[in-house]
Formats: sequence, structure tokens, C-alpha cells
Amino acid sequence: MKKFSFFLSCAASAMFAIALTSCEAVKDNPGTGFDPSLKDVTIQSGDTLAPIYKKLAATTNDIIIEIPAGVDTVYTGKIELTPGQKFTLVGDENNPPVVVPTNSIKFGNAFTIKNVVFDCSNFPNHLLMMTKGDAADESLKVESGQYVIKDPVVIENVVAKGLTKAFFYDNGAPYAFEEFTIFNCNVGYKSQGNLVLNLAASMAINFSIVNSTFYSEDKNTASANFIGLSGKRPWQITGYEDKEGLFICSYNTFANIAYKKQFLNTNTLKGQNKYKYAVASNIFYNCSNQKIYGNMTNNKNQVGAKNNVYLWDGKFFEETKYNGDEGVQIDPQFRAPEEGNFRPTNLTFLNLEDIPGDPRWTQWIYQ
Repeated sequence: MKKFSFFLSCAASAMFAIALTSCEAVKDNPGTGFDPSLKDVTIQSGDTLAPIYKKLAATTNDIIIEIPAGVDTVYTGKIELTPGQKFTLVGDENNPPVVVPTNSIKFGNAFTIKNVVFDCSNFPNHLLMMTKGDAADESLKVESGQYVIKDPVVIENVVAKGLTKAFFYDNGAPYAFEEFTIFNCNVGYKSQGNLVLNLAASMAINFSIVNSTFYSEDKNTASANFIGLSGKRPWQITGYEDKEGLFICSYNTFANIAYKKQFLNTNTLKGQNKYKYAVASNIFYNCSNQKIYGNMTNNKNQVGAKNNVYLWDGKFFEETKYNGDEGVQIDPQFRAPEEGNFRPTNLTFLNLEDIPGDPRWTQWIYQ
């Protein structure tokens, strides 16, 4: 797997050294595993997961559902976690099961989703959500008003296809995630009329998106921002007054997402030097109308960026105003982007020493 190695020209070099180290840690160890001692249920193809969740919840607050190899399709049913419960859903790494959502999955604490394929082709709602109101866990609430989740939130090796609403939505509740990681995922939209990652009232203190693909089948339906990050600044959250905050975005492919909108919308963090951005080796293809970083920074703080492709409606653009990154001005020439196939066909692009984009589309050249 490619190493995340780039040198950032911003003044806060020490912080970006931390960013580099953090990104390596995410790539090598994206999250915690599951506890095999809790494998006490049998799951077969065609089952609904909600009754299994209820059975496990009767004996533990650490809800772990492992879908074994050979199970091809299951249905979610209504899974809404109650206060104190943590949740893990994991499938077989080599043959991940198809999970058909019938309801949004709602969490009130840390969760891990790993090795599953969500078929959302007939699902009109948000996929992963947080609880709010009476369903929220008041034991997590701190003086500044946030529900603080210290354990990692990990979404790893997940495919979601046919989405029309948010991949993740905080439900408008004020959460603070100490670690929020999306790793090795492939998220596809029929039409992207909603934010993909909607933290409408929440903050991800350490936020990582690595080795992933996000796309819409039609750029003209991509009429919403990609990320909304609108909670309190990390240093305004009780217990985190000495913290800063870090967004790592590396080796991803973003295609026909937020076509004429914003990549990351955050009035909370605009111009705040204490929240750092490390953005490297991504492909931005018909994404965010030539203003990837402007709405992050308000032109007051720089973004650490390097080795990205910025290509919008067939034209290259630079993001030097905000970060000095002229970008890689080589069209990868995707094989079939309208079908969700982002394998580059341009040999000049494939001969780059550090190839931008989601490695799943280029790893074959190393084999």
C-alpha cells in the first residue's frame, strides 16, 4: 500500500509532521477489531439483523454482530441503539455480505462498520445516523453541551451504492468525535442532493478520510456540499481546551460530488489556524467548482496540500491561493466514471512516482 509521504510548505511545520504521523497510523491501524468472544448468534442469508441486535443487547452493551463468510444478503430492520451501547457490524473481509437497509441505523456512542456492502438502491433515507433527544446518552454530555465520544468511530472497507441521502448524519445533535475515520470505502450515489457527511451540529476533532472513493453517477444531480462540519471548535469543548484539531484527506477519488458546491463547508472553522488540514494525493474530478479549499479557510489560514489532481469539466485548476498546490496536471482518463469505474487509463499518469487517488484503482499495476 502506498505511503502517505508529502512535505507541506506551511508555517506550522511541526503540526503537519504530526499530521503525517497520524495519517500513517490511520492507514496502518484504522480502528479497533471485534471481540470474537461475543460470537453467540447464528446468521443466515435472508435474516434481519434487528432481532439479533436485541438478543445481544439483553446481555451486553458492547453489541458486536459478525456476519460469517457465505452469507450473501441480510436486512437491517430497525436498529436504534440505546444509551450506553456501542456497536460493531463486521462481515467477511474476502467475501463481504450485502446488507440491505430497511431503516437508518442509529447510534448513540462509538461504532465500527467493517467489510460490508450496503445496497441502498431502494432506500430513500440517511444510512448511518446518531440518536438525539431522549434517545441520546446523557452520561456523555459535557458542560459545553456536546455528547463526547472518546472511542473511535471507524467505517472501514465499506461499499455503499445507490445512495440519495447522507452516508452519515449526526441527526442535528451536538456530538464531539475524538476520532472519526473513513478508510478504504467506496460510496456511490444515484443522485447527490444531500450532504454526504453531514455533521450539522457536531465536530470531528481528528477526522480522517483515506484510500476511499466517493462519487455520483451524474454530476448535474450533485447539488449539495460534500462535508458539513458545524459543531463547536475543538478547543471550545469541555475537556479539550488544549486541543487543536486535524483533518486528514489522502489517496481518495472524489468524482461528480458537490459539482458546483463546496467540498467542506464549515463556518465554525473558517480562518481558524488551530484546526489543521492535510490534503494530499487525491483526485478531485468535477468536484466543488474550482474551490476545494476556499470555504475551509476564508483565505485566512493555509491548507497543507500536495500532489492532488484538480480537474473540473475537463480543465485543470490550481489551488495556490490557499495552499500553494499547483496540482498534478495530468488527466487520469478514467475507464468508465459513469459506471463507477475510476481505473486510470493514461499511462503518463500511471507512471507517476506517487499516483494520486484511491489505490484500489491503481494497485493492479504493482502486481
